[in-house]
Amino acid sequence: MRPVDSSILWFSTIYIISMIILVLLGENRPDVYVSIGILVYFIYVSLDTRIRENTNMKYVNILLFIIFMVIVVYRVLNILGISVI
Repeated sequence: MRPVDSSILWFSTIYIISMIILVLLGENRPDVYVSIGILVYFIYVSLDTRIRENTNMKYVNILLFIIFMVIVVYRVLNILGISVI
């Protein structure tokens, strides 16, 4: 098995475990699943350098970061009581 294949397998396993934990906790907000998935991705990619060395994910990283920031801003505005939608 190539190193990139094992990295993707480990990432998939960690991602699925984190989603199962959210389901077991009874979480029902979709933005929580998306934001936790993005955080798992960024943490795993920062720890496992094989993915960064073998792929060019610059635009995907930018897009995921923007999505994460939109979710955070939306949640903060909800906490402050500012209605966005």
